[in-house]
Amino acid sequence: MVVSSPSEEVAHRLIRSDLRFAMAVLGAVSANRGRDETSSWLALSHLQFLSLVAYEVRHFMRRTARESIHARAGAHELALAASRHSTKLFNDTKKSQLELLAEFVSAAARDRNWYLDNNRAPRLVQSLLALGLRVNDTSVVLYGEQIMCTSHSIRFHAGISPQDEGAETFDRARELAASLRALAGTEVDEWGGDDYLREWPSRLIVVKDAQFRELYAALFPSTELPEAIALGILKSDLVTLKLIREMVPLSDPLAPTTFKFRFSGVWQVLETLRSILGPGGDFALPEAMRKDLAALFDGESIKPMTTGGARSLRNILVHYGIGSVDVAKLIWNDPLIGLPELHFDGADWLATDQIVGEAIIALLAMFEGWTGPFHHTLEDLHE
Repeated sequence: MVVSSPSEEVAHRLIRSDLRFAMAVLGAVSANRGRDETSSWLALSHLQFLSLVAYEVRHFMRRTARESIHARAGAHELALAASRHSTKLFNDTKKSQLELLAEFVSAAARDRNWYLDNNRAPRLVQSLLALGLRVNDTSVVLYGEQIMCTSHSIRFHAGISPQDEGAETFDRARELAASLRALAGTEVDEWGGDDYLREWPSRLIVVKDAQFRELYAALFPSTELPEAIALGILKSDLVTLKLIREMVPLSDPLAPTTFKFRFSGVWQVLETLRSILGPGGDFALPEAMRKDLAALFDGESIKPMTTGGARSLRNILVHYGIGSVDVAKLIWNDPLIGLPELHFDGADWLATDQIVGEAIIALLAMFEGWTGPFHHTLEDLHE
């Protein structure tokens, strides 16, 4: 990328960092394919981050007339944009809360019908179903005792459902990988030492089956089914954001690169919860849970993430334009160019990442307070 101004240099540095993260994830999964099946779940739980990078980098390059050979739209570009947009959840200008809640339940029901119709003996299963046979219709990926993702969170973020053709899914993944590699160019050769799976806790990853109505009723017993599915997606997002730092400790060269995704991810979860808490919404949250949310936003661990500075930093990290930032105040030898210091009263990216970590802990603690026992709804994988 040709750089002609300080603002473009900032964008170039941020884009380079994001592409390094994306290539580290894709490289790790590709290298472990066939040796560690759990790494495929890592890819699915990270796909919205990879889509965000691919979409926003290309959008920035088109906006600044910097893209040439990559201008042709890919066959799966709409899926890429939808996956990137999924991070907004209920902070969504295209769908109402009611529409999105209805979509969660209808998608889960379509998945269930697919499982029934594609069983080895569908007619037998349908007849036994009328007699009360249990039919599992949901995949649940556990990281220890926590849910890292489900087939519903994967459907929502990645746009991949059980009925999708395997060849089409593979083609989409190949297109995404090729696009990211092309955007990274020759710089990808400098990142050969990155090992994103160095701390991957594969021994803690367990895949189970469940019935979605039983699972979500147990997970969030105080809410209706649509809201429980939405809360389940939010909680699994937080588990993944926490896991990223456990996989990439602050001493790792990739640590500054992962900061963006943890920061923007937590910021987006908080925006979603704020929209849920707002008046006149369709999200039916019990009064006790609304009080918990209000208390969360009043808490000291969350307040730094809800300031105007936090919003500005998120916009820069996601969209790459620095806006009104005084370039004379940037710190060019810093991995994040001093952007956190300008938006968090002098706190550098390490201190800001600690703020992010404290916010994740507070959020997960609140979700744990809402969560009921659910492991009894899980069963070993079906054949």
